[in-house]
Amino acid sequence: MENVAAKNPIVAYVTSLWRGELPLGRVFWSDMLIIGTVVNVAAMIAAILLFVSSAPITIGVVVHFSPVPYNLLLLLGVWHAAQRETSDWSFAAQAIAVVWFIAMLVI
Repeated sequence: MENVAAKNPIVAYVTSLWRGELPLGRVFWSDMLIIGTVVNVAAMIAAILLFVSSAPITIGVVVHFSPVPYNLLLLLGVWHAAQRETSDWSFAAQAIAVVWFIAMLVI
């Protein structure tokens, strides 16, 4: 797996995120709250556009929930990084990540 991760930056990112090797601040603020929220809002807008068009409802539902695996990866990335980087806000980051994950299921 290490050889594949060295050749592919996406695999390297996902592996580092999963293992909690990325800095907690980056994973929490940049990856989860900013990028993750933008991805979810974009999926929501796309799903709404599909719902109001003549597209089948199933396609809109699939588009709406398509970010869920990424959201789960972000949640676990924050969780693992907080476990590795024990600080004053580690628990708060984990709790906010869980709330964010639940909120993104709705958005």
